[in-house]
Amino acid sequence: MPKARALAKSLGVDLAGVQGTGRAGIITPDDVEAAAAEAGPPGPRVRERRPLRGYPRAMAAAMARNWTEIPHFSQTIQVNASPLRALRIAHRAAGLQISLNDLMVAAVAQACRVVPEVNAALSGKAVVIYDEVNVAVGVATDHGLAAPVIRGADQLGIDDLSQEIRRLAEAARRRKLTFGDVGGATITTSNLGPGGVDFGTPIISLNTAATIYFGTVERRPWVEDDRVTVRPTCYVSGAFDHRVVDGDTGARFLRALASIMDPTREEQ
Repeated sequence: MPKARALAKSLGVDLAGVQGTGRAGIITPDDVEAAAAEAGPPGPRVRERRPLRGYPRAMAAAMARNWTEIPHFSQTIQVNASPLRALRIAHRAAGLQISLNDLMVAAVAQACRVVPEVNAALSGKAVVIYDEVNVAVGVATDHGLAAPVIRGADQLGIDDLSQEIRRLAEAARRRKLTFGDVGGATITTSNLGPGGVDFGTPIISLNTAATIYFGTVERRPWVEDDRVTVRPTCYVSGAFDHRVVDGDTGARFLRALASIMDPTREEQ
C-alpha cells in the first residue's frame, strides 16, 4: 500500500524483510509498524569497528569472567609521596633512570613479603599462598592494554626491576610479548596517575587475589604534627578477592605498602 511504503521510509524499515498480511500478501501500515517495533529504534551511526584479536581478545574474555565470578571489594589509602620522589631524585643523581612507577611496583613486591596472604589465589576449595612474587604491570598500547609480568620482583634491585619493566613495556607496544612474558602473575599493579586519574577500582586478574591501583601524585593538604601542610600525595586503591582476603588483611597490606612508600608514616 502507498501508505505502508511512506511509513516504511519514515521509520527506516526495509520492506524486503516485511511479511505482508493484507489481501494477496500486500504489506499494510500495521505490518510496517510491527516490523519497526520488532527491530527496535535505529542505533547510532558507527564510526569504526575494531575486532578484538590476540592478546586484547584474551584480556577482554578474562576480565569479563573475573568481574562476574570474583567477589570484589576495594579499599583506598592516601600516601605521602615525598619520600618516593626524593628516592627517585637520588637514583637519577646516581645515573639510574628510575621512575615513580618503578618504585611503586617495587613497593608492592616488598609488601607481598610483609603480608603474604595477599600474594595468593583461590584454587578449587583451597587458598594458595605463592612463594614467588610475580607482579603484572599494566601497560597501555595502541592495540589495547597488556599486563606483562615481572618475575621474582621482590628479589630484583631497583635498577634491574626498572630495566625489566622497560623491556616488557616496549615488547608490549611492539606486540612482541611471549607467553612467558604474560603468565604466572601473583599480583597485579595498574598506574593511571600519569593520565591524571586520582583513584580507581580495578578488576582482579586471573589466578590472583589483588590488583593495586596507583593514582596521580598531586600536591594536596596533609596533616603533619597537628599542622596542615601541603605534600605531594597519591591515592592507592586495592581490589581484593573476598574469598581469599578479608577486610582486615586488605587493610594490613595497604598499610604495609604505604609504610614502604613513606617510611616516615605513623601507624594509626
